[in-house]
Amino acid sequence: MIRLYTLTSPYILAMVAGGTIINMVKSRFTSVKSGASNSVTSSSNAKKTAPFELDATDWDIDTKEFAATWAQSQSLLGLNVDATEQQRYDQIKNWNLNCQARSGGGFKDLSFSLIDKVASEEIAAKMRVWQQKPEASSRKCTIAYVRDPLARFISAYVEFEWRFTQAENEYKDDILDTPVYKFHNYELGSKERAAAFVRDLVAFNVLDWLHELPPNLSWFDERMHKNHLLHRNAIAHVCPLVGRLRDQNFDFVGQLEHMSSDWELMADHCEIKHLDGFDSGLTIEPHVTSSDPQGTKKAIKSAFKDDCKLKTAICQLLSADYEILSDNFNYTCVGCNNEIVW
Repeated sequence: MIRLYTLTSPYILAMVAGGTIINMVKSRFTSVKSGASNSVTSSSNAKKTAPFELDATDWDIDTKEFAATWAQSQSLLGLNVDATEQQRYDQIKNWNLNCQARSGGGFKDLSFSLIDKVASEEIAAKMRVWQQKPEASSRKCTIAYVRDPLARFISAYVEFEWRFTQAENEYKDDILDTPVYKFHNYELGSKERAAAFVRDLVAFNVLDWLHELPPNLSWFDERMHKNHLLHRNAIAHVCPLVGRLRDQNFDFVGQLEHMSSDWELMADHCEIKHLDGFDSGLTIEPHVTSSDPQGTKKAIKSAFKDDCKLKTAICQLLSADYEILSDNFNYTCVGCNNEIVW
């Protein structure tokens, strides 16, 4: 039996943050087909057995709640950030909803929402091969793939550093303003630099431009040659994936962790004819950062291992991703003393 899942009305969850009881709007997935099970797997690596539908057109991100969570992460790392309450709200809203550069792909009747660091280039390449087949067909379907938010952040940091150093080499000292961030003063590929990046991120030192983030990419294009952080949308890679998912109604959302099996489920659910298996062979060359050429993946993992507070702080910054995805895919983020942060 195929089980389909859809987003129900949000419910209010009371929780404690910063010593104050606050409300969080949490989106929850429930089974909608008769006889379907409501059980969830105990691990993000457990095999999922059904496609998921996701209506993200009415997501309500509680800005005040996530601003409080951000303040918690700053306190955890001993950071004193001078910002008004309204500035925090504006920055958090843009961080969660508008930070990611939006893009997508149309392949006959399939619409694919690209999310950075979730095999998006390989997925799009395989879709292009498929649509060139004369016999290729499907029903109308909007699809996306997600992955564990922390694992995605680690991969995104690797991508960010690669693009950031490209900008350093190409533009030298041609920057818009004197940077307030500190991470670039440390050796590339060192755990000290990775730790400094996390602190800069939590302190908003690498995100202070978010308060004026526009709804289109022209703003980036005008500044990419004068700001290393924005080169090829470098910093946007580390932003939460909810910004890519919101305002869309998905017919299928799969997981990178189960790409092969979910690829088959997608083909069945969307009635995609003559689609090759995901493991049938690489359509494109491996991405340049996949081999960790600068040692940045090893560095940030080492930084998280040496100081669990850094990892906990990132878990808190990615709280919107975990809140929205966890009930469906059971993603969890573990901080200090094996405590589940989200």
